[in-house]
Amino acid sequence: MTGGTRKALPVTALYTAQSLADFAGVGRARFVRLLEAYGVATLEADGVLWVPLIEIERRLEPLWESIVVSARLRGRRVQTENDEF
Repeated sequence: MTGGTRKALPVTALYTAQSLADFAGVGRARFVRLLEAYGVATLEADGVLWVPLIEIERRLEPLWESIVVSARLRGRRVQTENDEF
């Protein structure tokens, strides 16, 4: 992250690559390269790149942990695949 306050990211089934890049504090192009490098399955519709939550949980653990912590700080319970968070 590049500084400042991180924008809260709600837990949802699909995220746009742009919203995840913003949350991670990196540019969209760099984030898309990261998705490709980690073999994250994505969906594209009308020029928007979507990332399924389960792919984040399984392949991008640090980002997943940040999403869970953010949600829990807002008082939301998050059920995880292995229920460690």
